Amino acid sequence: MILTEQEKTDYLHNVVVEQFKQLWLNKTISSTIFDTNGHVVIMSEQAKSEFGINSNADISKISFYNPTVEDIAKFVAISNPEYTESIMQISLKQAKLQQIVVSEKMPLNFISFVPRYNQFKARLINYLPIFHPSGEVVGIQSFASQFNLFGINEYLDVLQNKPSSQLEILSNESDLPLKLAKRQHEILFLLAIGLSQANAAQILNISRGALAAVVNNVLCPKFGINGSSTKILIDKAVAMNYNKYIPKSLCKPFIVILDINILEKYFMP
Repeated sequence: MILTEQEKTDYLHNVVVEQFKQLWLNKTISSTIFDTNGHVVIMSEQAKSEFGINSNADISKISFYNPTVEDIAKFVAISNPEYTESIMQISLKQAKLQQIVVSEKMPLNFISFVPRYNQFKARLINYLPIFHPSGEVVGIQSFASQFNLFGINEYLDVLQNKPSSQLEILSNESDLPLKLAKRQHEILFLLAIGLSQANAAQILNISRGALAAVVNNVLCPKFGINGSSTKILIDKAVAMNYNKYIPKSLCKPFIVILDINILEKYFMP
């Protein structure tokens, strides 16, 4: 059975939304229902407060598809113009993730490092497909919760220009114990704070193979490691405090897609 668009809309509004109102609307849980075109249908009170939404009239205006500078200014409320372009690209990536949830009929998870009201927070986002009894996907439900990752709280403090005894921004790679190019420093820092090679590669928008080549052919030899061992490299880097010096180029919003198969299939260059 193939549903018409109207049948999908009717089921979403008459069944799913009514259930959402009973289960999630007034709970202290951040949850949102999207239709299959990425438009917000309903949000929990907690989600609305996070976006600074006071009326239901604003809800339908939220979409990750084709965001404008005005949208970001209103719903993310940032004052740093350097973040605007990064957040627009993140919005488009989230729109693509929603399309994948619908087409693959599977849940997806990612970690978001996006400021709201100039406050960076690491948040775990879960996208779940909403099924009609026929088996077709008629919408997406998202859940968001705060997430602590590695030493990421200190990292986020630095992005917000808060003093941190754990981390500092390094603007000149020549100040490092071993001289590293910018890309080498970026890779080493991300691995040293606990990210996998695949996750580090997506933040840097390079292939996992390209990142591995830098690790094996450049970083390991520079640190006196015979052969290639990411674990030994990370241990040496942490001992030399490379996990405490953030490359200036990484002081920007980004998201980390947790499903490696989806990452490699849809996002890796």
